[in-house]
This record gives sequence, C-alpha cells and structure tokens, in this order.
Amino acid sequence: MNIYVARQPIFNRQLTVHGYEILYASAAPDYSDSLAGDEVAEAKIVNSFVSMDVDALSRGKKAYINVSRPLLDQGAALLLPHAVLVVELPRSAVIEQSAVDACAALKAQGYQLALDDFTLQGWPSALVDLADIFKIDCGKTKLEEQQLVLNLAKSNRKKTVAFNIGDRKQYQAAIGLGYDFCQGFFSVTLILMTAR
Repeated sequence: MNIYVARQPIFNRQLTVHGYEILYASAAPDYSDSLAGDEVAEAKIVNSFVSMDVDALSRGKKAYINVSRPLLDQGAALLLPHAVLVVELPRSAVIEQSAVDACAALKAQGYQLALDDFTLQGWPSALVDLADIFKIDCGKTKLEEQQLVLNLAKSNRKKTVAFNIGDRKQYQAAIGLGYDFCQGFFSVTLILMTAR
C-alpha cells in the first residue's frame, strides 16, 4: 500500500532540522492542496508509523504528529516510540478533563506534548503545565500576544515553535523575537512510503 506523506521540517535557531511535522497527503500530485489534518489522515499516519521504520519517516529526528481526541482516547500515541514522537494536540482535542488525564498518562510514559496553535486563552491550565512545546501561528497571532506567549514559555522552561513561516525573512524575524524553532511552507517534502 502506498502512503503519501508530507514531511515539513522544523528548524532550530541555527537553521538545522530539529524535527518534522508529519502530514498525510491524499495523493501525490499537487500535495499543497491535499494535505489533510483530519482524524482519518492522523490514523493513517499512526498506522504508517507502526508498520514502517520510524527512522525512514523522521530521519532520526523528532516527529510531530497531530493526535485528535479519538486517537488520544484510544491511546494510539502509545503505539509509537516516545523517544521520537512529539504528540501535537489541537485545542479541540483537550477541552475535557479526561483528555488532560490522557495527556498526563502520555507524559508519565516519557512523551513530549506540543500544544498546536497556542494562545493565552482556551487551554486548560493543567495542560499548559504539562506541555513541553507551544506552537504559535505567526500568520494570525498578533505580535503582542506572541511576545506574551514567548515570555510565558521562557519563564516556565517551555520550547516554542513559530509556524506558518513563509520565507527566510520571516524565519529571521521569528528567531529575533526569541522562538526556539520555526516551521513553514518554504520547505515541505512529499515522500512516498510503502507500508508493510
């Protein structure tokens, strides 16, 4: 079975690859329009990780994978190696206490947690405390709020990822603000993986 996966690099402050966000692409042609973030796509990525060599997909780097509420409830992330995986949580996945409890269980097993599209409102405080990484959408989060999030992260020893970075100029601006990592569409690779 062929699985198309978009692997978007997440760069550190030295512009070397820290990890990859792994996104399912429904077909090879014109992948920019077919990237999927829904539960079906997430399940396919988890299944791909389970059935393939993880290092082939992540190149030995951290692999950031969105985990929806159903996958969180099913414990799907526990099927993947904690040394490689960063569990990326959308806000919609973690509004109830049971989801926060599931995240605490992942942390107890050694998994890193990233809060996707992080802002100062709408996240349970217990989850903010558990998180290792805040991902901030630089395309829609105002500069003032970005700075407040960066200050919160720094004072609590959390890492930050600026995402929706379109070019090197935006990368330099994000690094100048104090972000630890940057991610954007200026560098996406579509790969074809064959599941066993």
